Amino acid sequence: VALAHPGLRHGHSPASLAQLGNYELLEVLNHFLPPADSAWDAALSAGRAVWLLASDDSHDVTRDGETGTNFTRILARDTSAHAVITALRGGSAYGVRSNDHRGTLHLEQLAMHGDTLSARIHGRVRTARVIGQNGQVRSVWHAPGASAGHTGTADTTITVHAVADRGDGYLRVVAVGSGEWLYTNPVLRWDGRTLPIQLATVNPSRTVLRQTVWRLLFIWMALGWLATLPWPRWRRPRRPISSPA
Repeated sequence: VALAHPGLRHGHSPASLAQLGNYELLEVLNHFLPPADSAWDAALSAGRAVWLLASDDSHDVTRDGETGTNFTRILARDTSAHAVITALRGGSAYGVRSNDHRGTLHLEQLAMHGDTLSARIHGRVRTARVIGQNGQVRSVWHAPGASAGHTGTADTTITVHAVADRGDGYLRVVAVGSGEWLYTNPVLRWDGRTLPIQLATVNPSRTVLRQTVWRLLFIWMALGWLATLPWPRWRRPRRPISSPA
């Protein structure tokens, strides 16, 4: 199950994504919207094992800038549907947003050594950030002279490191080049056997209370509305009073 563009028309708020369950993918990069970092971090921080998708959501392939701007690079065994879906469900992918449609940034390695994350990225990287629990930045790498707008004249391979905080349930990397962004999938803290699964459950008592309150409110409003209607009034005719002779 993949949730598309969570920020479009208030589709899924960060708070709701932290509560929802039974979804595996989230469209983090979309052509029409800013990256959904806050929504993704909310889900990851709540213990959801949610992987990213990046897509154009193109509505017109003839318009410049709508096609080939956002894409997901997938490490699959082959190009069959089963292999691609298996790789996506396992987090073996990363997302790219590129203004020049080329995608010059490439992820070469993402690994954990103890509590230290190591990410090796090839390309003209200007900055790279490692993000942890609740969207907190754990480490930042700057290219030499990046503050002056310099991004390098040739492709190179950089390595960014970060040590996970005790409260981090995940770490992920965002690399920025010249008009290009690379988003890695998160490395999750787990028990070595199964990924963390947080399923949404029903709270029976609060559900009954909520339904009862809404029903009483509806009845009260309905009675108030009925009271304002011009109901006909029935009166018994009065007997004429005879005057004394």
